[in-house]
Amino acid sequence: MTTENEKRFLLLLSSFMQENIATKSVVLDYIEEQNWIILSEEDLQIRKNRNELIWRNDLAYVRKHLAMEDMFVSSEHNNWSITDKGIKALVTLFQEVLSCNSFSKISPAAISAAKEFLSIEVALQLMDSNEFYEGKVSYVKHIVRERNRELIATAKSNFKSKQNGKLYCEICGFDFAKTYGEIGNDFIEAHHTKPISEMQEGEKTNIEDIAMVCSNCHSMIHRRKPWLTVDQFKKLIKK
Repeated sequence: MTTENEKRFLLLLSSFMQENIATKSVVLDYIEEQNWIILSEEDLQIRKNRNELIWRNDLAYVRKHLAMEDMFVSSEHNNWSITDKGIKALVTLFQEVLSCNSFSKISPAAISAAKEFLSIEVALQLMDSNEFYEGKVSYVKHIVRERNRELIATAKSNFKSKQNGKLYCEICGFDFAKTYGEIGNDFIEAHHTKPISEMQEGEKTNIEDIAMVCSNCHSMIHRRKPWLTVDQFKKLIKK
């Protein structure tokens, strides 16, 4: 993955996380606050003097090109909001991120955030849903807002407390820690059993709406529309 694409990914991801109009400071501050960017030695030295970091100006320059490509709203009021085209580019870059092993600008924290907020479930909906290609950006952003870290963390914690500290797939029983050892500890994907498109306005996602599933089962659930329920998929596997 090129350094240019890494910068594009960070900008688009940060902008995507903002609910409405985002200014330059909001987008760049979020990247810094979340520790998404790997700082160069020069920036690390500058940080000690509390001057403007080079990477911020660098990403501002990249954003200018993204705006010229219609991936950001081009505005006189410093509006950095992402466009439909920008969201499509973000999903494409996300797939590229998943296929890479090392990065010069993207930190592990950024990758973790992307996996959580652009999970298989979200990515499939963005790439396959007609609503996305018709430009329903509000639908896409609603998906992301509902996939918040606290909800997922609480759902996983509750599941572990009921299962003697273990995390495993509720459908097939796959245990990442048992199969992969330490690297698989505390890993599982969270499936939202109620599609956002079926929720009423103002309705919230509850912990009870979250199922713990492995990557394979998660992908298979989303291959059919309407989605199979967890119980339906269990019965399918037993057959």
